Amino acid sequence: MAKAFTQNVVGKSSSQFKAYWSKLIFTGKGTPPDPLSSDQAVIDFVASNLLGIGYIDSGKVTDAIKVIGKF
Repeated sequence: MAKAFTQNVVGKSSSQFKAYWSKLIFTGKGTPPDPLSSDQAVIDFVASNLLGIGYIDSGKVTDAIKVIGKF
């Protein structure tokens, strides 16, 4: 799913996405978001953070979150 997300939403290949974050980390300009352990952890995070965003399997969506795109 991560590969599909980076290609379809971010518009980069997995290697381009890794290179982007590597550059930000090396220059001290950013840190990548921490990966969460499960779809439920993503739901909990997004539901409790006004600016939260994440991706999960569409079959796991609950009323606690709003879907803004599907791919």
